[in-house]
Amino acid sequence: MTAGTRARVLVLDADPDRAKELGRRLRFLEYEPVIPDDPAQAYAGDVTVVVLNATGNGEIESAANAIRESEPDLPFLCISEAGAVDGGPNWTLDLPLKRSQLERYLSRAERFQGSERRHRITGTSHPIRKVRELIEQVADFNTNVLVTGQSGTGKELVARTIHELSDRADKPFVPINCGAIPAELLESELFGHEKGAFTGAINTRKGRFELAEGGTMFLDEIGEMSLDMQVKLLRVLQEKCFERVGSGKVQACDVRIIAATHVDLPPAVENG
Repeated sequence: MTAGTRARVLVLDADPDRAKELGRRLRFLEYEPVIPDDPAQAYAGDVTVVVLNATGNGEIESAANAIRESEPDLPFLCISEAGAVDGGPNWTLDLPLKRSQLERYLSRAERFQGSERRHRITGTSHPIRKVRELIEQVADFNTNVLVTGQSGTGKELVARTIHELSDRADKPFVPINCGAIPAELLESELFGHEKGAFTGAINTRKGRFELAEGGTMFLDEIGEMSLDMQVKLLRVLQEKCFERVGSGKVQACDVRIIAATHVDLPPAVENG
């Protein structure tokens, strides 16, 4: 990677003029385009992402599939006319190309290289592919997310992947198990407390919301949280602010919530 560039991008396009135009766009976004003289003979090399337009060109499709076979985790950005390559991470670019979408997907591909290889969600079954698709759909947005599933199925892994594919990836990821902390201590754990707020509070302490500022908080086993605590958490979600225990000072917060539970919540709600 040369000075001032963000990542190397392999461009596979049967049309040389179109490839050069995409190269100019990539350089404008401070990426380093790699445009092979013969795209049908291209190999991955030291690149972070592949942009593919193989419309009607079987040789380029074969080259892309060979790259996918040798580098199964390499992200592909596929022009919509070309269709996506089989397997591995890939996202579809709309035509006409839009700078905002191109930049967003390139940034996602960079984050993918940093996160998915550390927090690998393995498997090629239809359910696993569906989970990956859902993760990719929600990662770029600030919406709160609920992850459901039996214990041990990888809910925290999903939460971490959502965080690290989001634009909050450089901010903290703060997990907390709501079922492992006594109800009377959970409020202090989440919101912090002032010195002397209760017996044993010998120092002022930051809570998890302050520690997660700008990033993501993972509330594991949210179904174990008491009704009183649910009400207090709901206020934070609605108002984007909280108070430390023992303090009257309102603090604004910018935290994305990802919650998880093994409980079937609708029947649990019906049962109080």
